Amino acid sequence: MAPEAFGEGVFLAADGLLINRGRLQIGMAEPFLGGRHRDVFLGIGDAEAVPQAFRHGLGTGNPGHAHYAFYTTPGRLARPLPNGRVTRPSLGDCAQLANQIARDRNGAEHLPADFVEDVGRYKFRGSSGKVNLALDGLPNFKCLPGEGAHLRGAVSISPSVEYMERAYDDAKYGRYSRRPYIDIVIPSLTDPSVAPPGKHVMSCFVQYAPYHLKEGTWDEKREEFGDTVINTLSEYAPNIKDIILHRQVLTPLDIERKFGLTEGNIFQGELSLEQLFFLRPVPGWAQYRTPIRNLYMCGSATHPGGGIMGAPGLNAAKKIVSDWKR
Repeated sequence: MAPEAFGEGVFLAADGLLINRGRLQIGMAEPFLGGRHRDVFLGIGDAEAVPQAFRHGLGTGNPGHAHYAFYTTPGRLARPLPNGRVTRPSLGDCAQLANQIARDRNGAEHLPADFVEDVGRYKFRGSSGKVNLALDGLPNFKCLPGEGAHLRGAVSISPSVEYMERAYDDAKYGRYSRRPYIDIVIPSLTDPSVAPPGKHVMSCFVQYAPYHLKEGTWDEKREEFGDTVINTLSEYAPNIKDIILHRQVLTPLDIERKFGLTEGNIFQGELSLEQLFFLRPVPGWAQYRTPIRNLYMCGSATHPGGGIMGAPGLNAAKKIVSDWKR
């Protein structure tokens, strides 16, 4: 992480390509993945605070609020009904639908053959991991020593495009990056409630870590992966090893197990060209409807993709309202 990493110029190349073994170059991903927009908004609470606030808003009873709203919580997708419909409009998780059809063939006999075939080709291939740290103090970065506002936003370990390319090369051949790209936030600086007084938590988003390893298993490689991340961090913040109290290492396999994200893909499917825009999730079904009447798709596996922005759900809700008015 060079000193200028806190300026706009380096951030243009800071965000790594978020797919594994894809056909895009790092620079080509920029228009789609928005690496230029580096404003970081860290509120009180974790990501779950976003849907909690949304659900709270639904219960206000304010007549000025929208009249139509739907939300779901994680759970196994219901088996498609033989009559090809559900009894009332509902939202389904497209990633679960794809996984269920591709792996279990559950309910596939009730769906159009071309839909089943396309969903079976849908690619997940997660390529990232997480390392969460409980700290006794704050990291001291060599490029900008001491505490300060620079620690309250995102810090990227991505010193050059060549560094990123080499990290990506490891993943192409079924290995986690020996010199990984790391995106760091310290939420305790914004929300002190997440750590005891004087302590901090640090979240490290790590690339690249392919779900399918060429050698060994993630259960065997988990701690080695965590050590690689810590060793990389220590090159830029030499005090990091001295202030770690606890660590949690999440491999793509752990992300799948704990959070139900197939193959550990945080966007519920690769953001590759053949799975974007009118092709997400599959050709002919990019408008949030499914072959099952009154069952609609939403979430990151639909357009416009991943991120905590609510756009897929908003678009799906608009489609439901439009269909209801017919």
